[in-house]
Amino acid sequence: MAHTKAQKDKVRKSGLSLQNKTKDLGRYCDVFSALAYWNPTHERMETAMHVPRGQRVPDLNRIVRPHVPVTVPSSVSSSVTNSRSFDDLPRARRDRATAERHDRAA
Repeated sequence: MAHTKAQKDKVRKSGLSLQNKTKDLGRYCDVFSALAYWNPTHERMETAMHVPRGQRVPDLNRIVRPHVPVTVPSSVSSSVTNSRSFDDLPRARRDRATAERHDRAA
């Protein structure tokens, strides 16, 4: 999908603020908080997360799955479930996202 200049501007102007608010919410309230969105200008996922000390990162696929619309053709068996995961991303995008996570952790 091609994004308009206005859409790209909105991501640029609001993205960093949302990332900071996500981390602040987690730290202030001592709760798990996470944000992920696609940055159309840089063609990458942008993320922010806070995990309270002593907590584990929850299964993000399980959290996101109910919110991901999947259209399944009627010819496909009903055993197909509404599930997408990090592994469903194209290989190049997965590699880039993994590299970005490692860069941020460093």
